[in-house]
Amino acid sequence: MTSLFLDPAWYKPEARSAANLKIAIVGAGNIVETAHLPAYRKAGFDVVGIFDVRIDRARQVAHQFDIPKVYKDLEELLIDSDPQIIDIAVPPAFQSPIVTSVLEAGKHVLCQKPLAVTLSEAKLLVEQANKYRCKLAVNENMRWDPAMRASRYLLHEGWIGSPLLAALEVNYFENWSTWPWLADAERLIILFDTIHPIYGFRMLFGEPTSVYCITGRRPQQKERGETRAVITMEFANGLTGLLLDSSTNPTSDRFATFRFDGTEGSIKGTLGIWYNYPFGRADTLEFSSKSKSPGAWISTELEGRWVPDAFIGPMWALMTAVEENSEPENSGKEHLKTLSVIEAAYLSSAEKRRVLLQEIA
Repeated sequence: MTSLFLDPAWYKPEARSAANLKIAIVGAGNIVETAHLPAYRKAGFDVVGIFDVRIDRARQVAHQFDIPKVYKDLEELLIDSDPQIIDIAVPPAFQSPIVTSVLEAGKHVLCQKPLAVTLSEAKLLVEQANKYRCKLAVNENMRWDPAMRASRYLLHEGWIGSPLLAALEVNYFENWSTWPWLADAERLIILFDTIHPIYGFRMLFGEPTSVYCITGRRPQQKERGETRAVITMEFANGLTGLLLDSSTNPTSDRFATFRFDGTEGSIKGTLGIWYNYPFGRADTLEFSSKSKSPGAWISTELEGRWVPDAFIGPMWALMTAVEENSEPENSGKEHLKTLSVIEAAYLSSAEKRRVLLQEIA
């Protein structure tokens, strides 16, 4: 096996003058403390304020990250002319009314994924963003995971020719009761976990034309929703996609692997986040090409990790869109396509059949 250095510029967001835009955050939970704010600090983004209904928690996080303002309520944040972008990091059941208020205040917004628990509700938020002429983006951070971004570069450069089979398997154990609002969710692992590889596959390979999905549960599980899912996807170019996501692994042998085979070669690797959430370990990536590396697998060391580094990308994309008056890669409108695939998966599971994406309104 040989090694090849991949320039981080191929898979990391650039430093842009957009970093001058000011940010305020709604939510001071664990994901903000471990991912959002470390990423923004690393990128040099200007976070000027934070609000959480738990005021003491907001003060604690503000002190930890040198955030100058702690708002006493959402109204105080919305009337503050200082931040132009509001980063919302709350459970989706609470997200929609906050997004509406932020858009009405004329501020741009980065939302947690999923944008909403239903496709119809998400469409309304996208319509509101258009109405108020504000940018709406979704924190689809796996788009900037080092292994996924590097894979996109290799695909674009033709290393494996035309993709034929894309497979991603995540097998771990999750105690969903850590998040009571998730444990009580009617829809669980697909909407809140498999959503990552779904939009990751869309980024890499385009839009699937059909979906077939099987979901499952553990015996006597306390969680209301499904805790494992197997999804197959067909693409117009003949590519077959396979996603397996299980949170019911009873052992310590958890893993998250991917392999993309094409007419000329293959890409394979691991996604470090699932090995030791939330900090994980570095991704791994290997690739081989009949024309560019005959008979050899090439390995590369990727710079950065999903947490916190991939959280730079969604905010950077939104900032760039605000500066250039363009559509961010992770826009709310684009996110609707991810939610359509999710709706197709749930419909397939319920009706035990293959669902065409054109069936999803």
